[in-house]
Amino acid sequence: SLKLSNVSKQETTTGEIVNLMAIDASRFAELTQHIHILWSGMYHLFI
Repeated sequence: SLKLSNVSKQETTTGEIVNLMAIDASRFAELTQHIHILWSGMYHLFI
């Protein structure tokens, strides 16, 4: 769940929050792909 203070709720719109959450989800997906490439590259390098 996402917890926001009253000040944060007043300063940001719902659209901004949704946009930030979508970007974070996308970056997390990219991170998992990069981690896979990193460990598999090391594996292939040593074999």
